[in-house]
Amino acid sequence: MVLGSLFPLLLAFVGVNLMTLLLVGLGQAHFIHCYIYQYRAHKMDADFWLKLVLGLSAAAVACFYLGDDVMIPAILIFILHQFFDDLYLYKRQAGMYDYIQLGLVLCACFCLSTFGVETWARQLAALLMGMGLLVGLFAKQRNTLLTLTIPFGLPLFYVVLDYQAEDWLIPAGIIIVSHYLRWTMYIYQTRTKAQQWVFLTESLILNSIFMLYAAATVLGGHSENLSMVLQGLFSIQAFVIWTMGHIASTIRPRLLGLVKT
Repeated sequence: MVLGSLFPLLLAFVGVNLMTLLLVGLGQAHFIHCYIYQYRAHKMDADFWLKLVLGLSAAAVACFYLGDDVMIPAILIFILHQFFDDLYLYKRQAGMYDYIQLGLVLCACFCLSTFGVETWARQLAALLMGMGLLVGLFAKQRNTLLTLTIPFGLPLFYVVLDYQAEDWLIPAGIIIVSHYLRWTMYIYQTRTKAQQWVFLTESLILNSIFMLYAAATVLGGHSENLSMVLQGLFSIQAFVIWTMGHIASTIRPRLLGLVKT
């Protein structure tokens, strides 16, 4: 968990374009891999398909009406997904300080993504994340500190030094890559040795999606048909739609207190 949280910080200086390419390419591989595991766990029932269709439909409508502005609510929803997914993976319950940190992260992300061109917004976002770091350190909320506050907070301080219009994608992208790595390491560590080889093989094959996207993006000059496929899979708005479908299909009512177990 520590490695999955700290390693993505190396991406703080890669730039918005490379970060977008990374999170979209790795994200597609992550979605497919999760669906494979849901299928193997016999979780692709009527409830799964209903949640998936509703998630895809809601995101498509939001993209149609909000355009590029859809990224703001999408990032906030993803942070909630990351928070609850880690609770599920590491089999723990959230405490008061966890929710305080979550609230600080959400407010900082909203502030930076909505008003980030304003100096006061950058300063406020940095202050909120500083408070989040302090809450985690003094309250010893190790899980939330590694899940959200460090992956988001440290690159945020880099962003506020020289802010550009899309720089908020840097800390948000680091959270997404951190989520991807922690899920990958968790699944790997909980498999038998034979299953670990299968998992690594699948990961290698699925992440070739990212290599295909990277090659097509860098080399350019591809056909019109390939351009249409790439837009359908990898454009930022398409990525939002696929992401919301993934998030909706993994909603676990018991984590929200909607059902008792």
